Amino acid sequence: MYSKNFSIFDEKTATRKDLGFYLFFPLVFLYSEISVKFSIYGFAFDISWIFIILFSFAAGALISAVLSFLPEKAAYYTSIVLSALIFVFYGFQLIYYKFFKNFFLWQTIGLASGLTDFWKSALSATLHQWYMIIILAVPLAVLCIFGKRIMNFKKKRISYGLYCGAACIALNSLAIGLTFIDGGYRSSYFDQYSVDSAVHNFGVMQNTCLELRYMIAKPSVETQAQPMPDDQQPDEPEQKPIEYNVMDIDFESLIASQQDDEINAMHKYFMSVQPTEKNDYTGMFKGKNLILLTLEGFTDKCIDPNLTPTLYKMATQGFIFENFYNSLWGGSTASGEYAVTSGNFYNTATALKLAGDKSWPFALGNQFKKQGYITKSYHNHTYTYYGRNLAHAAFGYDYKGVGNGLEGLTKCWPESDLEMMDITGPEYINSQQPFHIYYMTVSGHCDYNFSGNMMCYKNRKLVENIQASESVKAYYACQIELDRALESLVNQLDAAGILEDTVFAMCADHYPYALDDAALAELYGLEKDGIRNNFDLYRNGFILWSASMQEPIRISKPCSAIDIIPTLSNLFGLEYDSRLMMGSDILSDCDSPVILNSVGTIGSNHWITAQGAYNAYKKQFTPAPGCTLSETETENYVKKMNSVVLAKEKYSIKIMDKNYYAYVFK
Repeated sequence: MYSKNFSIFDEKTATRKDLGFYLFFPLVFLYSEISVKFSIYGFAFDISWIFIILFSFAAGALISAVLSFLPEKAAYYTSIVLSALIFVFYGFQLIYYKFFKNFFLWQTIGLASGLTDFWKSALSATLHQWYMIIILAVPLAVLCIFGKRIMNFKKKRISYGLYCGAACIALNSLAIGLTFIDGGYRSSYFDQYSVDSAVHNFGVMQNTCLELRYMIAKPSVETQAQPMPDDQQPDEPEQKPIEYNVMDIDFESLIASQQDDEINAMHKYFMSVQPTEKNDYTGMFKGKNLILLTLEGFTDKCIDPNLTPTLYKMATQGFIFENFYNSLWGGSTASGEYAVTSGNFYNTATALKLAGDKSWPFALGNQFKKQGYITKSYHNHTYTYYGRNLAHAAFGYDYKGVGNGLEGLTKCWPESDLEMMDITGPEYINSQQPFHIYYMTVSGHCDYNFSGNMMCYKNRKLVENIQASESVKAYYACQIELDRALESLVNQLDAAGILEDTVFAMCADHYPYALDDAALAELYGLEKDGIRNNFDLYRNGFILWSASMQEPIRISKPCSAIDIIPTLSNLFGLEYDSRLMMGSDILSDCDSPVILNSVGTIGSNHWITAQGAYNAYKKQFTPAPGCTLSETETENYVKKMNSVVLAKEKYSIKIMDKNYYAYVFK
């Protein structure tokens, strides 16, 4: 039965229950968004709150519109079900973030098999957030206990539902319109999708909408292609011809024969990129074997001459990269591994699965296979995890994991890196052929404790006397397993007489984000407050060592995981085109930026060069010690680098999405 002469816009006739009905879900969304944002980002206030308020009320108005058409009982019970779903949705995102330090993406559903290994860690994360679970459950409890006292569930006039629908459209339109006030918000909403930026700027629910839009129709943006800066010119002409790491690619012909506008835009961009020069290190390791590793949850802060002597030897007697960084690309281990193995970056955990049907001419497996090398890869966990079986095949490796030929590992969580090296080493070390081997380790996986992590438990006695907290001790303990694994490989190679003919290269997939802020501060020697906003948290080690090196070589240039493939390609004298990857040869004089996607500092587009560091969220450039740029030069430099980074953000994604290399190397 309809209420007579009632209007939700008429304060004289509106009842509290009617207002409660129309305001409940807008307030539930806002309450949930506030709870999650405060829990993750703290009590900072900026324009993002306006977006979150508008989008929250828009989402709530849409639900109110639907409920207004339902009969009383149906409206009441539907409200309870929707409130429960909202509670689960926000609670799940919060717990997922607290565990993985990243937000859940719907496109990753079904990617990671074997998730039962994490149930204890997930339960622990949930229990540690018990108070937030209670806070998020308040609206559901209020509805169940007081719902009929504060809300009128009787069926409303059709016009009231239409009013709510119109309010939803108006609020969304206003919020979207406001994004044009600031270019950063406009880009975050329309152009460069980043889950962390979207959640911070627009809220958890709106991020889901943006992700779905991104999945259905990935936006195409126009970014002016800029050649890589080459500001350091020699005072005098070179006495010898300059050689570049380029291939004979006729971009003009490719453009003329291509009908796809996006592919042609990519051709024009890569044609404009400044290639890197060959240098004194070109071919330094030509003909040697290569063992490349991506190290699970590793930081070089765990390296110790007594606890991890093999890591210490490799880190101090080879190339020493003083300013190496691991970015968080948005896909945890999968995107970190993709950066190491492709020289590009991608922003979700689908990176490896998507790579499986693409062309990867510069992946080291494919490059070394052309040289007649044995190319194998190994992972001591479920072989299909993250679609690794697909990616490794596309990268040119004969791949083995648990369930796909890697037998003999002790069944535990996490599995042993040492056992993996003991089992797999003889497969290639005794082959009498040159080899390139890739490992994705797992012993360094979280959680870091002595009850649920078998690698921590296994090496517990070795860290008993360390002056550190329990979780930091546990972290050291699991990384000791990695050190023993490397020691095993070194001994096997030495026994075979080919240690000096082998190069080791390794870096992390990401920093050990599962450690809490206090433990990270202890391990890194940084301030706890705002630690995940600190660029130094993402500083890590790229270990590049060969027993044949006579003395260490120190490199101060800022660099990151995407630079590994081009750097190794140059060192091994492989034929590659330095224009076609987002990374660049670290040993060249190219002023290529480290692109830092760091969840705590809100999304992407931060960058670091020898001149300084730029925080894209704060729009703040901090000059490096010794930077001599004037104010005007700094302004132009920042503008130039921002353009370079935006172009890389765009085209790195498109290399994957468009299968670009297949168009270049037909």
